[in-house]
Amino acid sequence: MPEGIWARSLLLVLHCWSSLSQQIHIRAKCNEDISLPCSVNEQSDTYRYMVWYKNETAIIKRKFNDVTFYNKSSPASLGVRGTLVLQNVQTSDSGYYQCYLAADVGQKDKQSYVSLTVSECVTVSPTWSPPGGQCSLDVVEVSVLWSLLGFSVISISKVIFCTITVIVCKKQKGNEARNRSRKQSNSSYKPRDKRYY
Repeated sequence: MPEGIWARSLLLVLHCWSSLSQQIHIRAKCNEDISLPCSVNEQSDTYRYMVWYKNETAIIKRKFNDVTFYNKSSPASLGVRGTLVLQNVQTSDSGYYQCYLAADVGQKDKQSYVSLTVSECVTVSPTWSPPGGQCSLDVVEVSVLWSLLGFSVISISKVIFCTITVIVCKKQKGNEARNRSRKQSNSSYKPRDKRYY
């Protein structure tokens, strides 16, 4: 009994290894149109139907001349000899694809595998250029004397402005203080009682 288990395990391992060794690896660039070959279709012209899978999910099926699309969002079609044609591939199209041929009665089903890797899509943002071509900067050098003169004028202007502001504020406070003292003196003045005169 253990010999039968070992024999079956060995057979299963050999089957898996042979199917993986037949796997085709394809690299594609973003937005490229590619065709994934169905290598078992080249060996057999008679089968009941053919199905392409991506990661074990059906994409497209052909039975005689009838074609059924399972994934409407993926722009896939069948090409010559059962190739799977993918247009404008994106990184999301990367994965494992399987071409499955259902054999006629009395024959063995066939399948082949394709590994697809799509490079990252790089978007290039447009750069703005002025209408006249290259943008040039005109640098004007200013002498130290003119720089000092400009800073001096700005500094003197600030001092004058601050002085005027302080003077105006002091006058305003002085006026407010005089007005308060007048109000207080007017309110403290009471007419004398005429009885004492």
